[in-house]
Amino acid sequence: MVSARVGGVEPRGIDLGSVVSFALPADVDRASVCIVEMEPPLVSGSAAGDVGPELVAALETEGADVRAFPVESGGTSLREVWSASPARAFPAGSGVVGALVAGLVLMLRSSEIAAYRLSGTSARSLLRLLFLEQVVLAGCLVSAAGAGFAVLALAGAAPPPSGLLWVVLGGVVWLMVAGVPAVVAACRNPVRLARDR
Repeated sequence: MVSARVGGVEPRGIDLGSVVSFALPADVDRASVCIVEMEPPLVSGSAAGDVGPELVAALETEGADVRAFPVESGGTSLREVWSASPARAFPAGSGVVGALVAGLVLMLRSSEIAAYRLSGTSARSLLRLLFLEQVVLAGCLVSAAGAGFAVLALAGAAPPPSGLLWVVLGGVVWLMVAGVPAVVAACRNPVRLARDR
């Protein structure tokens, strides 16, 4: 048996009780029968003798079955929403875009790279220098995204820890994508690099 939620006392003559809500068990979403048991209110004091036989409650039903409408769905959490959202890949996408921009800027620095090479810097040393520049830039991306996660954690709305993996992946993707133009620029002939400016 399921008990209905009891509402407040209604003014006489005004029908406010057009809906009775009650909780069904979790495994029931439809019922073909609804049995309602009404009890008259207790009247105290001298008014008890004055009331006499009077209809104190009535119930009318319309429609077919009794249906259950879930108020909230218990199966959805912030973690599930985050995991299903394409926004979780935003740090990795930012890494790709940032690396492409950094690679383009690196290719535009051909005269600077040629000056390094013509002054006697080896290709390996130049590659190390260019790669360290990209490490600093990728570190800025990871630091900014990590700071965003820290702010969310302080606000109590942090995404799951797998989001931090996406941030690290963004930094790794940056290094991989921007590493290709760095290798190409460091290994090119310095005379040709000087002509390209």
